[in-house]
Amino acid sequence: MEKLFVPYEIAVLAKENRFDEDCLAFYLGNTPTLWFHNDPENEGYKFGDISTDLEAPLYQQLVDWLWLEHKILIAPYIIPYTSDLSYTVQQVNSRINFYKTKELAIKEALNLIS
Repeated sequence: MEKLFVPYEIAVLAKENRFDEDCLAFYLGNTPTLWFHNDPENEGYKFGDISTDLEAPLYQQLVDWLWLEHKILIAPYIIPYTSDLSYTVQQVNSRINFYKTKELAIKEALNLIS
């Protein structure tokens, strides 16, 4: 299930770009360890107890936010005549850029906001 959440580095970039949606999980402190809200094992700990706690968005949640808030579209793209997959990043009225991984595409999209 943890593979559904963006890595810590991308969560930091998202927060720097004013992403503040409610998430199912968070990173505790400055560690890339994923914690889930409402997990009985976290009894007594509340998100935000440490000032460096960071929401951990799902990949799809961040992709949707980029489109809805910034009109930046990230989409998978199958390279013709191959089975290779890449990802496109496009802003309205701009050229399409291609990236080898979803993580690289999201990082570039977040950099476009800055």
